[in-house]
Amino acid sequence: MIKSSLYKYLIIIFLCMVQPLCSQTGTYRVFFKDKGPVEFRQGTSLYNSTLKLLNDRAIKRRGKVLPADSLINYDDATIYKPYIDSCISLGSELKLKLRWKNYIVVICDSIIAEALKQISFIKEVQPTASKLIKLEFQNLSSTNSIFVNDNNQAQYYENCDNYDYGPSFRQAQIMNIPILHSLGINGKGVLIGFLDTGFRWKNHSSLINASVLAEYDFVNNDTITGNEDSDPADHDKHGTAVLSLAAGFSPGNLIGIAPNADFILSKTENLLGEHHLEEDNYAAAIEWMESQGVDITSSSVGYMRFDSTDSNYTYNELNGKTTIVAQAVNNAVKRGVVCITAAGNSGPNPGTIVSPGDADSAITVGAVTPDGVTPAAFTSRGPRVDGRIKPDLSGMGTEVFAANASDPYTFGFGGGTSFATPLVSGAVGLLMQEFPELKPWEVRSVIESTSSLNQSPDDTLGYGVPNIFDAMMKTGIIISPISTYKLNQYQRVIVYIASSSKLINTEFYIKFSDSQVFEKYLLYPTVFKYQYTSDIPLINFNNDNAECYVVAEDLDKKRRMPFYENDFVTIEPHSSHIQCGIPASQTEMFAKDNFNAYLYPSVVEDSRNEIELIVPLTVKSDVKLDLYDLLGKRVHSKYFAEREPGIASYSVSIQNLSNGSYFLNVYLPTSDIMTTIPFIILR
Repeated sequence: MIKSSLYKYLIIIFLCMVQPLCSQTGTYRVFFKDKGPVEFRQGTSLYNSTLKLLNDRAIKRRGKVLPADSLINYDDATIYKPYIDSCISLGSELKLKLRWKNYIVVICDSIIAEALKQISFIKEVQPTASKLIKLEFQNLSSTNSIFVNDNNQAQYYENCDNYDYGPSFRQAQIMNIPILHSLGINGKGVLIGFLDTGFRWKNHSSLINASVLAEYDFVNNDTITGNEDSDPADHDKHGTAVLSLAAGFSPGNLIGIAPNADFILSKTENLLGEHHLEEDNYAAAIEWMESQGVDITSSSVGYMRFDSTDSNYTYNELNGKTTIVAQAVNNAVKRGVVCITAAGNSGPNPGTIVSPGDADSAITVGAVTPDGVTPAAFTSRGPRVDGRIKPDLSGMGTEVFAANASDPYTFGFGGGTSFATPLVSGAVGLLMQEFPELKPWEVRSVIESTSSLNQSPDDTLGYGVPNIFDAMMKTGIIISPISTYKLNQYQRVIVYIASSSKLINTEFYIKFSDSQVFEKYLLYPTVFKYQYTSDIPLINFNNDNAECYVVAEDLDKKRRMPFYENDFVTIEPHSSHIQCGIPASQTEMFAKDNFNAYLYPSVVEDSRNEIELIVPLTVKSDVKLDLYDLLGKRVHSKYFAEREPGIASYSVSIQNLSNGSYFLNVYLPTSDIMTTIPFIILR
């Protein structure tokens, strides 16, 4: 078979020796008829090699949308290596491998391309050369750039107080993000993939500590996504700005929407020329990201026209399933990935969406001005050719504050659907941090149903600007990540819990290193909205880490955090791990070691009507007492003015209290400190 093909190839070479002008070097797609002679089923070498392509994150994510016995299929299978070797032996250079469509992209001249067509296992060979419309963005202003130092970066992951957004506040506020940040919800544990022109993340002050797990350059086939010697000076400018809108962290300047998320980066665009090959780069990047377990992909690129008249995309072909990139997106979503992409900047005429914004499964993002209502003039409009609403959502796309790659400490204002897209992608990351079990179509549904135009979507802004807090409240009980710090002889845990229904149970479960079972502690509400705490005796830890989880229940539903039964949070005794975004005032007041108060008894099992509170006062002070039930309802309050230094004793009435758990807040206004004391009534 291969010998026959070589014979035909030699004939072609001979003919071209007398017609040397017939040879032209370019890139070609080589489609194969099958994936080799090995059957694809469990236990075969083809099945096993395919399974090895996916990491544990990818398998777990696929499990949300696919049956357990069908997590991989024939399309996922590796391309048969002897087929690739045969193509290379004819003189072609391998550039890309795309499993889902069973083809490779090679660099060769037209003579070799003709020879490849003669091989029996090759279905088709087609040139990739084409022209695309770049998705331009408004250049970041240099006059408005801000220079900052790098002294805050050590606080990136935790213990960094509430966020100082600086000029980036509005782009977060428009989607109701700050309230989630203040609960410590900032993207941790979510993997977001970016496809763009390149990323100078290692050099910019707002990105240097970003959690980038992997990166790949599909243009040059290496692992460098920043500028290389062959790139123009501003090649990675666009991608750097885009990434910073989700991942950036520079207090007082830029706070990204999901700064504690993990990221994976793909350089797919080549600014040196306009080539259809970039669609293949995009598709290869999507496959790679999916295999790495990405939860979300965010792309601020788009495709429409090509070099030759017979390969141009027309409006009628933007039907959600024709273009290479639309097919790649649809295939990724089938495997559990949420794919978010820019609508384009070709407005205001209708029908100007670019691909993959037309994809059936893509969440396509338009641009709105900072008022949250007015469409940006440039934002591409729908509908899709079949009348379907596009875009799906919109984000702030003018006066957006982002990192400027020209200098490590420079920021500026820019715009475009390129910028609206990563803002929405980061917001979706927060939703998936809280509700990782959501399928891509469930993510779309709950966000659309709570966005600003949910009652009257249109082909300009889609369903409007997301309200991610409302989307979470509609999805279920919000349980924030755990924060913890040492408080006297206890390890205090803090968690924020919010629900659209009345909470009836909030519990903290912990398993110490010398135990095989989880012990239950009640989580008590505090004076701070949504905040619950529990104090774990440090002696119980035996100076070793412990595993824990949180359970909350309201009148309608019950939820665990972490969501998956086999996942736990690790707590280190004597440590301080407070989620970024949580105001220090909501933790430091509790952490004062010089203020202790005591209740006697702390467990009431008799018929007494009062319990005694003892408060040591080091200075003359007012004392305020607030008594709360487990649901956070204040049932008693009393204020004592100007108590002298010494041991102050107070009687707290419990005559009208039923059995249950309560807590007493003791606040000293003079010192601005407070402590919380839980107690239980069991009559």
